[in-house]
Amino acid sequence: MSASDVEHSFPLSPTQQAMVLAGLYRAEAGAYVQQLVVEMRESLAVDSFRQAWLRVMERHPALRTAFRWDSSGELAQDVYRRVELPWKFQDWRGLQISEQQEKLNEFLKADRKCGFEIGKAPLLRLSVFQREDHYFNLVWT
Repeated sequence: MSASDVEHSFPLSPTQQAMVLAGLYRAEAGAYVQQLVVEMRESLAVDSFRQAWLRVMERHPALRTAFRWDSSGELAQDVYRRVELPWKFQDWRGLQISEQQEKLNEFLKADRKCGFEIGKAPLLRLSVFQREDHYFNLVWT
């Protein structure tokens, strides 16, 4: 993304700066990565669900934000006009329940370790795993 893709730029508050720097310099990968795991026990139109998330990102600037050092060396946050939605979908219906749970646990661990490039928006990932016809897991990292 280029500077022309930036809709707004803002300085960070001292608390925001401390949080970003702590996350950058923390030795353990994924220490500050949060994951929300949601069980959805109903039918889900996966493509429509993804499109809805795209609309949410269009509406909420915080979901299109990344961080950078400005010309004075201070951290700033840039809100981008458009960003790609990091999206993953996997169908696990052919697996045993124990295999599904093992795969989910492995995914969560690996996903946390990936962390984020703070200079690249968005600072989130969405993953959907279909476990049965009417049972899905959403992971919002």
